[in-house]
Amino acid sequence: MKNSQYILLIMIMLSGCSDYLDQKPNQSLVIPKSLADFRALLDNDIQTFNTVPGGLVFASDELKITEQGLNSLSNITREYYLWDRDAFLATEFVGDWNRPYGQVFVSNIVLEGLEKFGEAERSGEWHEVRGQALFSRAFAIYNLLQLFAAPYDSSKSDSDLGLPYPNSSDITLRFDRETVAVSYGKIIRDLIECEKHLPETIEYASRPSKAAANMMLAKIYLNMSDFENVKLYANKAIGLKSDLMDYNMLDPKLIRPFPEFNVEIIYNASQLSIGQTSTQIFFDDLFLDLYGENDLRPKLFFLTNGFGLVNFKGSYSAGNFGGLAVDELYFILAEAELRTGQVEQAASTLNVLLKTRFHGEEYSPVIFEDQLDALKTLHREKLKQLVFRGTRWSDLRRLKSEGDLSGDLVKNVGGKEFTLNSNDPRWTYPIPFGEISNHPIPQNPK
Repeated sequence: MKNSQYILLIMIMLSGCSDYLDQKPNQSLVIPKSLADFRALLDNDIQTFNTVPGGLVFASDELKITEQGLNSLSNITREYYLWDRDAFLATEFVGDWNRPYGQVFVSNIVLEGLEKFGEAERSGEWHEVRGQALFSRAFAIYNLLQLFAAPYDSSKSDSDLGLPYPNSSDITLRFDRETVAVSYGKIIRDLIECEKHLPETIEYASRPSKAAANMMLAKIYLNMSDFENVKLYANKAIGLKSDLMDYNMLDPKLIRPFPEFNVEIIYNASQLSIGQTSTQIFFDDLFLDLYGENDLRPKLFFLTNGFGLVNFKGSYSAGNFGGLAVDELYFILAEAELRTGQVEQAASTLNVLLKTRFHGEEYSPVIFEDQLDALKTLHREKLKQLVFRGTRWSDLRRLKSEGDLSGDLVKNVGGKEFTLNSNDPRWTYPIPFGEISNHPIPQNPK
């Protein structure tokens, strides 16, 4: 059977065609059955997997968009950027919602197919494919939660609404919204299970490894402010994958200074493009001034265009990188160490990373004097390194829930200010109209 046949069938099902349930699929387009078939479905990184919501970068506070640029971008992009209270309520298809749920759907097809294999048929490849499917489902739901469910708050997680977590490919089944606590618990369960099946080393960075599973567990527990578990899983991940590039060895004159599939990448994924390539998306002097003397990153990350605007060029992949990488892992571990009183160790962990981002021997190591000052330094350094990755929005939501976010977020477009304060429900975006109209589930508060 040709891969294109069953991939076509899956894409028809994912498209949400209204007549799909009324028609029996062509029997020549059969559901895949072999391990090679299931692997091919999960490796379909162009149409289905290895993508994350593009809205994660527009929701945060790091980038700016000119008035002209904002007017030229899609309604979805504008609604993300301006924290629109009525975002997606008139939009039938929102890729940031549909694509991750498509990943969940295909993952469930694979998991169900694998269960039909007898014990004697469950080879090493069977375990790898199962691990990849479980990881992909958890990765998709995690990304959805960052936009469409309330931030994790231990005092409210048992009542705040999470998201549907389908565990079947039967499209006639209804899956309702569960609580945030249940949603996070199911992600943790999938990741712990998948880690048992995944290999330590991988041939392609588009497939997950044990390091990827452990890093995702560390990210989940970071969102939950469970710092002992963050340390546990971050240390496991970094024990498996700790490679760092020396930025001194990169050429800042190149349009793309970072090699694709470079050594820092743990799991490759790109942001869904909803306008990330616009030349009218820029970084202002206030942001650029965060980088100090002898820092190599400004010339590697940014480029001044013909309009005199500073654009981002420092992606770790051909598209805008939104996957998992070692540099982020060091920040996760350093914060967990800091939050559990290991102040000197946290500085040491951070310095391992930062000394590779400065000219030669001209780096002055970070010294943490007290925890509060150290946290501010850590998050400033994280913002500078992980710019345009889509990680900032999750950090802001977490800091808000922990009470550590000082001040409102403010964006200025054409002289008009748009403000998001710490108690505003717009930290969670509305469930898109296309979902609500076809599958009535509770809408997020406005």
